[in-house]
Amino acid sequence: MRGEPARYGTRRALLWSVFIAVAFFELTHPTRIIPDFPLANIVLAATTGLVLIIDHRNVRLPRVPWTVVTYLALCAASVLWSINRSDTLHMTLLYSWIALFACICVAQTDTQTLLRGIAWGGVLVVVATLISVVVDPKRFGSGLLFPGTGPGVHGTKGVVAYSVVLALTAALMRKPLSRRSWIDISFTLAMLAVGLIVASASTGRIGAACVLAGWLVIRLLRRLRGRALVRGWLVVGVSTAAIGITAIIARDWITAILGEKSDFNGRYEIWRAVIDGWLEAPVGGHGFGAVWFYGWWRLDGSPVLDRMNAAAHLDFFHGHNIFLDILPQLGVLGLVVAVLIIGVLAGRGASRLPGSSSAPGWALLVLVAILVMGVAEPMLSVPIGWFSVVAATAASRDRRTGGRSARTTSPPARVGEGYTAARGLHQSTVVRKGS
Repeated sequence: MRGEPARYGTRRALLWSVFIAVAFFELTHPTRIIPDFPLANIVLAATTGLVLIIDHRNVRLPRVPWTVVTYLALCAASVLWSINRSDTLHMTLLYSWIALFACICVAQTDTQTLLRGIAWGGVLVVVATLISVVVDPKRFGSGLLFPGTGPGVHGTKGVVAYSVVLALTAALMRKPLSRRSWIDISFTLAMLAVGLIVASASTGRIGAACVLAGWLVIRLLRRLRGRALVRGWLVVGVSTAAIGITAIIARDWITAILGEKSDFNGRYEIWRAVIDGWLEAPVGGHGFGAVWFYGWWRLDGSPVLDRMNAAAHLDFFHGHNIFLDILPQLGVLGLVVAVLIIGVLAGRGASRLPGSSSAPGWALLVLVAILVMGVAEPMLSVPIGWFSVVAATAASRDRRTGGRSARTTSPPARVGEGYTAARGLHQSTVVRKGS
C-alpha cells in the first residue's frame, strides 16, 4: 500500500494535524482528565483505525525503525524472567502501540503536517493547564504561580514542562510558507513560552534553553558544506563537552540560581537506591514494566521498588533519569539498546542535516530535549517522550521526508514542503495530462 502522505496546505493535512495534536495531548497523560491511560490508548487505537478506514485510499504502511523493534523485542523477552509477567506483557503491548502510532503519523503525513500537529498538541497542553488554573486555582494552581494542591490537569509541573519542550522542538522546525502560517507559528511559540513560564519547572527552563540553542546551531550548520561542515560539527562537539564539564563543576552555583538543591532535590539518594536495585539483576533487569509505579501504569506490587524506597529513606515511583529508569527493568541489555536508539537518532539527524527537509533538524532537537531533561526525568519511559523519539527516528530515515514519496513527486516538490510541494505536484500532473 503506497498512498500519498497528507500534503501541508490541504484539508486532509489540516485534519491529520488536528488528530495528531489531540493524540499528543492524550499521550502527555493529563491524569485529572484521563485517569485510565491504558483505556485511553485503546480508544486512541480504535479512533486511529477509524481514521485510516476513512482515509483508506491514501493509507501508507508504517515502517518501524529497527532500533525500536530491537528495544521492544527485548521488552517482550523480559517476560521470561520478569518478577511480574502480567505487568511486563501489558506494558510491552502499550509501548508497542505507542511506537506503532508514532510511525503511522509519520507515514500518513509530510514533515510540516506532522510538526504542526505536534506543536499544536503542546498548545493544547498549555490551554488545558491555563483553563484548569483559572477555573479552580485552589485545586490546580500549585507550582504554577498559584497556591493550591495540584499543578494543572497533569498532576505535576514537570509533566507540563517536558511536554511543552517536546512540542517546542517541532514548532521551531516548522517553515512559515505563508502569512497565515507565520501567524500560526508565532502564536504557537508564544503559547509554548507561556506554558514554560506558568509551569515554572527548572527542567523545562533548562530544556527549552538548550533546544533553542540547538536550533540556532542547526541553522548555522545547514549553511555549511564539505570541510566547513566537518569543522562546524567539531566545534559543536568540543563546545558541548566544555559546557557539560562546566555545568558539572559549577552545579552548586547553577542550582542556587534556579532555586534548586545541589543534589537535584534529593535525586542523589534516589539514584544510589536505583543502582542497588539494578545490581540485584544486572544483566536483564527485573522485567520491563515490573518495577515502577508510573502515573500512567499502576503495578500490582513491586518488592524491588519497596527495597529501593527503604534504601533511599523516601518514596519515589520512577528512576528520575533517562538511563537509570531503564536499568532496574532491563539491566545492561536495556541500557545498551537505549543508547543504540539515541545513537541512531543522532546519526540520522546529523548525516542528513544538510538537506532541505526539516525532519533531521527535528530529530536533533528531540535528541537535545530528551538528553537534557533526561538528567532528571525518565524521558524514554514517559509516553510522550517515547512517542517523540520513535516519530523523530522514523521521520529522519529518508532524505525525502518532506514529501516521502518519490513515485509521483517531481524533484522540486521533494525538496520543498507544504504549499510549494502541493503546487508543484499539481502543475506536473497538469503537464502530463496535456502532453
